[in-house]
Amino acid sequence: MTCTLVLPVKPFAEGKSRLAPMLEAVERASLARNCFLHVLATVRAGAPDVRLEVHSRCPEVLRLAGNAGVAEDGQTLIDVLEAARGRAIRRADAHFMVLFADLPLITASDVQDLVRATIRSGFVLCPDRAGSGTNALGLSLGVNLPFLFGQDSFARFGRAASALGYSPERLVTAGLATDLDTPEDLVLIRQHQGAIALTQGARPCLDPPDKCGVKA
Repeated sequence: MTCTLVLPVKPFAEGKSRLAPMLEAVERASLARNCFLHVLATVRAGAPDVRLEVHSRCPEVLRLAGNAGVAEDGQTLIDVLEAARGRAIRRADAHFMVLFADLPLITASDVQDLVRATIRSGFVLCPDRAGSGTNALGLSLGVNLPFLFGQDSFARFGRAASALGYSPERLVTAGLATDLDTPEDLVLIRQHQGAIALTQGARPCLDPPDKCGVKA
């Protein structure tokens, strides 16, 4: 039974703008890079048999992703996900998952829980700590549901599922619920010993600044 997991990743310097009161631009880019590397390694450890696709238009992201990298060129997140789902359907995959790269507390066990829940229920949603956003999603490829990521996505996914007669499973773990967007998130995450290395000791992108959007 083949499962695809898509990890969409912005250029490192384009994310985490809400952390500007606490971190300089290069530090924010470094933080995004560290979080991505953590999530990438965790997915590979927790779900080695899943087909992993890392979608990005940042050369450094694609280099770090190795053979899992899929280059994108300006498409919206929804376009990227719909295209990836279409390819999975054509391959006759059974399940399709989306996971975001700003989850500094995620563990291999969390990834395994996501895969198991997707296979078990055919439709799983993982809300953020506030219960408004969606940090991960798993679908049977027989579930014809639009991707609704963005503001208040958890509620919008729920309403769309109900209208189509689906009952998604709600999967909540600390690692899947704790994303990194705001200064409050950063303060919280720095209290976790395992995440300290991700949020301290900033380093710049390895590529030249213009390649990932860092202003020199």
